Amino acid sequence: MKITKVLSILMVIAMLLSVATVAFADPTTGSITVKAASDNEDYTIYKLFDLTYSGNNYSYTLDDNSPWKAFFTTGAGNQYVTVDANNNVVTWTEGKAAADLAAAAIAYAKGDDAIKAAGTTKTGAGADLVFDNLTFGYYLVDSTLGALCALNTNAADVDVDEKNVEPTITKEVQEDSNNAWETQNDAAIGETVNFKATINIGKGAELLTMHDEMDDGLTYGSVTQITLNGQPVAEANYTVKSGADCDDDCDFEIVFAKDYITSLAENSALVVEYTATVNENAVIRGTGNQNTAKLQYGEKPNFTEDTTTTYVWDFDVFKYTGNEKTPLAGATFTLSASGTPLKFTEIEENKYKLDKNGAVTSFTTDATGTIKFIGLDSGTYQLTETVAPTGYNKLGAPINVTIANTGVVTPAEIDNTVQVENKTGSELPDTGSIGTIIFYVIGGVLFVAALVLLITKKRMGQAQ
Repeated sequence: MKITKVLSILMVIAMLLSVATVAFADPTTGSITVKAASDNEDYTIYKLFDLTYSGNNYSYTLDDNSPWKAFFTTGAGNQYVTVDANNNVVTWTEGKAAADLAAAAIAYAKGDDAIKAAGTTKTGAGADLVFDNLTFGYYLVDSTLGALCALNTNAADVDVDEKNVEPTITKEVQEDSNNAWETQNDAAIGETVNFKATINIGKGAELLTMHDEMDDGLTYGSVTQITLNGQPVAEANYTVKSGADCDDDCDFEIVFAKDYITSLAENSALVVEYTATVNENAVIRGTGNQNTAKLQYGEKPNFTEDTTTTYVWDFDVFKYTGNEKTPLAGATFTLSASGTPLKFTEIEENKYKLDKNGAVTSFTTDATGTIKFIGLDSGTYQLTETVAPTGYNKLGAPINVTIANTGVVTPAEIDNTVQVENKTGSELPDTGSIGTIIFYVIGGVLFVAALVLLITKKRMGQAQ
């Protein structure tokens, strides 16, 4: 009986020791978690070295079959670590930065198919991304978003923060009336418009291309300057392409050199300034004419964009007479800005589009009494009547027509139409009028009566 109890106690102790051994045994695999991995970005891990450790004692080795063998023994990695004849990673080179090793290793990996094949890739979804069941080692983590390039010793479980910050782009257009940079402006057909795109460099940026796409009403001019934090950027650091030379369907694009972008500090501001001309295809009022700048970044690639709108205005003239506003034909006008007559091209009957090379400078109403002026900037214009319809009085002074930057026309009662009334004058009497005839008739009658009276008196005197 006593022997049985002793055996039972020994068995319990053995089980407890077994459980304790399992609970406190060193793990054989671990994991790497990329915290808040960006959505739809690829993350790849590469094992550079094998690892064994006990407590705080770590031993790194480079396997003979590792695709990284050449990189660390005869390649660029050799300047960062020393590998002995037994493939032990003996020392880290003093003064060398781990970030530089990571960058060199990534560049090497992207040009070596064997290393690419040895990497493990997963796609982020805006949450933590876990690489698990990893044998211990020294790992390189790369991202298609940018230069993540994290180096970590994978002993058990480690976290890697997504270090890259997506770049941003802000688009602005200059309003010529006050030179302010805004999200929208207005301009006349034929006018040159200035644009500005500001690119804020995020941490880890390495591949940046700016694409610019304009509506049909805008014609690309040129890139006038590119600055970094207010200082000019050398042309060697970027390439400008336009038209058919662009890689996508845009008006122009700027490809920044990778080495230049990776050299920039986080939150640096790249500012691109360029021009376009409002052309004859411009949308009048409505949705305006848009210019969209798209920033391409990362390897996949990704895009972010911003848009400005340029508005072009118009107004109508309605010539009439009377309370019933009967249309008048035959009234001729000119339209001037700051005293200079504007030139137009007639695009339809009584519809005129602004054209600095146009031949039409005077405009005559037909039976509808209307004229339409198209393609104008905001501002004040002088509408002058040079010929009045037959039988009507000509206006004594020009009408000042003002277009606000919202497109509202003054004076205009409805539909941005300037209504112009002509009046007839009262007819003055002349020598052939009925008043003169009556005067002559009455005078003649009086003359005859006086003559008769005179003759009568004379005869009566003779008779006496």
